[in-house]
Amino acid sequence: MVKSASISDGRKEHLGIPPSFFSAKWEDWTTELPGQREWATTAYVFAGDLEKNLELGKGLTLLGKVGTGKSMLAALIALEAEGLHRSACFIKEKDLFDAIRAGWDVSGYDEKYHLRRYRNCRLLVIDDFDVRKQTEYVGEIYQDILDARYEQKLSTLLTSNTHIDDLTERYPRQMDRLARNEVVVMTGESMRG
Repeated sequence: MVKSASISDGRKEHLGIPPSFFSAKWEDWTTELPGQREWATTAYVFAGDLEKNLELGKGLTLLGKVGTGKSMLAALIALEAEGLHRSACFIKEKDLFDAIRAGWDVSGYDEKYHLRRYRNCRLLVIDDFDVRKQTEYVGEIYQDILDARYEQKLSTLLTSNTHIDDLTERYPRQMDRLARNEVVVMTGESMRG
C-alpha cells in the first residue's frame, strides 16, 4: 500500500483530504477494537486490489456509527488511488452543497461546470452522505453526479451513519447507481475514545 507521506500535504489538500488525515497511515487504522475484525478484511481486500476495482468502476459504501473509522478509511483509499496516479476527490456532503450555494451569487456561474470535477474523477469519496436533509434538489444533484459516474464506470465511495435500507428508501435512484459498490457495515465502538 502507498505511504501517505509520499504525497505532499498540498496535494492532499487539493484532493479534499481533511487535514486531520494528512498524516494518516494504514497502520493507524486499527482493527483491534471489539467488532472490527469482521468487516476489516473486506475493506483491506478492496484497497489491496484498488487498481482492478477502479478499472471495473467498483466502490464501497461504508456504513456505521459515528467514530468507527469510516472517514479515515475513505481518506486512506483516496490516497491509495492518488498513489496509483488515478484522480481522486474527497468531499464532505456539507462542503459539496456549500460550494454549490456559494456559486449562486457569482455572475456566469455554471453549476454543471462546477460539478464536473465530481462527475469525472476516477474515485469520488462523498463523506457523511445523508447528513443534509433529503430534498428534491439534493436528490437531483446526487442523481446528476452518480448518473455520470455510473455511465463512465467510475468508482464512488460513500460514508454514512445511515442504515442501507434507509438510504435506499430516501435515494432509490441514486443508490441503484451504486449497485457495483460493496456495502461494509462498520461495527464497534468509537475509535475516538
